[in-house]
Amino acid sequence: MQEAISYWDDSFRQRLESKTISEGLLLWALSGPSFALRTPQAMIYLDPFLGSGGPGLFRASAVPLNPRRITLADGVLMSHDHLDHCHEPTLRALAAGTPARFFGPASVVEKVLSFGLPRERVVEVKVGERFTLGDATIAVWPGYDPGEPRAVSFVIESGGVKAFFAGDSLSGLALDEIGAAGGLDIAMMAFGRTWYMSEAELLDAALRLRPRLLLPYHWDIWYGHTGDPLKLGRLIEQRKPPFAVEVLLLGECMHYRPDGQYTRE
Repeated sequence: MQEAISYWDDSFRQRLESKTISEGLLLWALSGPSFALRTPQAMIYLDPFLGSGGPGLFRASAVPLNPRRITLADGVLMSHDHLDHCHEPTLRALAAGTPARFFGPASVVEKVLSFGLPRERVVEVKVGERFTLGDATIAVWPGYDPGEPRAVSFVIESGGVKAFFAGDSLSGLALDEIGAAGGLDIAMMAFGRTWYMSEAELLDAALRLRPRLLLPYHWDIWYGHTGDPLKLGRLIEQRKPPFAVEVLLLGECMHYRPDGQYTRE
């Protein structure tokens, strides 16, 4: 049975799939942990969750895309196997409508195979590995999610830009190592209540990564677990961290260029 969901008009998908870049990264915010990441040569979905929720989970944000209409995806990266990061209707639709391959740790592989995704298109990734997806090079790092010990995080490099995607990860030792390596342009990290880092913990974790730009996410999606962007803004004013902070709203896109300049629309 399909979930009863109201999606945005399909013109949003058409805009998302038609926009291309020649350098840098293009990020579309799809609410919660979910992003569409466009490189000069590939479209990659990060933890796509285009569904409504589950028992006791009430989605507080709209669902911008109907996954059954998506036609462009080269790969899907999943940090762990929780519902809002590894969602059966979304993944089944992406498998049916695109040639995408699906990448995740062992817990994700077990789950997506149980969904019926083609085995030849599902790839298990392990901490310490690197692989390519189109013109992107992706390194697999630990994830620090108390609810999923096999979670991973990703560092994605393409178009002259280097981005870290944390999934639901809390702070951990790997952040120091990633920060020490240098050159990180974007740190994408979750904050909120109950399950995620607080606003203060988010800034502390980002300091360890040493990015040019922090992109907080996940704060908007679950009723009862949302973060407070105003509180985050006040902390930023007080602490004056050595990086920029931008909060992308649902449906916004950011084009981040190799020189560190970016635009939002």
